[in-house]
Amino acid sequence: MKLFSLPELSDEEIIARARKSIGTTRIFRVITLCVALAMGGMAVWGASMFFDWVIDGLKDSRGQWRWFYMGVSTGLTAVGVFVAVGLVALYWMLTTIVAFYDQRDRLLVRYHEELHAKHV
Repeated sequence: MKLFSLPELSDEEIIARARKSIGTTRIFRVITLCVALAMGGMAVWGASMFFDWVIDGLKDSRGQWRWFYMGVSTGLTAVGVFVAVGLVALYWMLTTIVAFYDQRDRLLVRYHEELHAKHV
């Protein structure tokens, strides 16, 4: 008795699953790109709002807290750079991983279509 027995699939069922997987990875790539762009946009918007707050605070303090606000601005700039690099790295990592899995399915579909073209 097999514990994890899988039903035998025909070639057409395997190719249908591969095509479905290719479609799913395309959707995943688009969603990942949209999320990365949205997160980048939110980071830029948040940083600009924070800079406006810092500038307003500096004007209200009449220069008394100038060094504090300069430090906060410098820290925010460093964090913004790290967030941008992190977003690019995350997007690159996810698309690379998806590309490796997607390549197998693309090759399978392509070879199946070539075999059908030769036999027909």
